[in-house]
This record gives sequence, C-alpha cells and structure tokens, in this order.
Amino acid sequence: MKSSSDVVEPGYVSTLSLVFRVGIVFGIFASLFHVLSIIDDGSSSILVGDATINFAFGMISYMCYKLLERRDNRVIIIAGISLVIFLAYSLIVGRGFNFIMLIFWGLVLVGLFDLNRRGYLSSRSKV
Repeated sequence: MKSSSDVVEPGYVSTLSLVFRVGIVFGIFASLFHVLSIIDDGSSSILVGDATINFAFGMISYMCYKLLERRDNRVIIIAGISLVIFLAYSLIVGRGFNFIMLIFWGLVLVGLFDLNRRGYLSSRSKV
C-alpha cells in the first residue's frame, strides 16, 4: 500500500516537463544567437563551442522530456551526465564553476530522484 507521500501529483510531473520544455527553447535560441554572432563577428573557437554546448543543452532537455513522458528512469542518468558535461565545459573554457547549470540540473535531479523513489519512473520504457 502506498502512503500519501508516495502519490505523485500531476502538477509535479507537469512542472518538470515544463522545465525541460523551457530548456529546449533556451538551448535552441541561445545556440542560434551564438551562430548569428559567429556570422556577424567571425568564427572563434569559444563562440563555436558555446553554440554547440547550447544546442546540446536543448537536445538533452528534449531527450529528458521524452524519457520523462515515457516514465523511464534513464532520464536520471542523462540528466546527471549532462550536469557533468556542462560543468566540465565551463571549467575547460576558463569561465569557472557554472552555478546556473548546477542549480538547474541539481533541482531537476532532486525532482527526478523523488519521482523514482515514489515509483513514478520505471526501468522499462513504455514505447
């Protein structure tokens, strides 16, 4: 028998879905902004890297959104790996520790672990 704390409210899942959808839009628009900067100012390795990482952020957000929609617990692995990738990129290009990505993916991971604990996510994806 599930306790009342194990029941997943629909608003909880829709909030995480909204966060992923906002991430998709942000990643694509930020990537386009960097591409326009490359066209206008010329190519630099940092701008190309920023465009690539922002596009990757949008695509990873899309993957996480689809996995959450299917109630697949692999979304936790994808979100965790992306947190490491984005933090490593910030350190590699010399920008220091990226607290915005840490907070974003950290809160998402907390929510995903909670959904997994409550039994909302499963190891079998529903196709």
